[in-house]
Amino acid sequence: METNDILAEVVVELYLEKDNKVLLQKRANTNYEDGKYGFVGGHVAKGETLKQALVREVKEEAGITIDENKLDCVFIANNTGKKNCINFVFKTNEFDGIPQIMEKDKCTDLRWFEPTKLPENIIKLERQVIQDSNNGNININEFKFL
Repeated sequence: METNDILAEVVVELYLEKDNKVLLQKRANTNYEDGKYGFVGGHVAKGETLKQALVREVKEEAGITIDENKLDCVFIANNTGKKNCINFVFKTNEFDGIPQIMEKDKCTDLRWFEPTKLPENIIKLERQVIQDSNNGNININEFKFL
């Protein structure tokens, strides 16, 4: 097996709740699900733990601070679409600051949604995680895209 055959990108995402709503951003110019809403997050850089990467990404994208000790991994997904990615979704309701768009070239909207009133244009993985959580079924699962 060639090295290229086993390589996967590692992605971390934040399922952030406040007042029974979830924070979602509308993606733009990222080459992945642009025009759709998704969690704040990004790629893990060399030398970072999953939680360190998420703390960094959330600060860069939404301008808020989260404590890695307050993060619970609630979902793992093997996204075998155009790229092979392993997505780790962490959940918390604790943060400092006011969420705002920090990367205007990559995000056109950032707002809170009720879990039962999600936008139609939401990424499939995010819809699955939120619906599972809303139904009380949240736990670490494997979700494979076809």
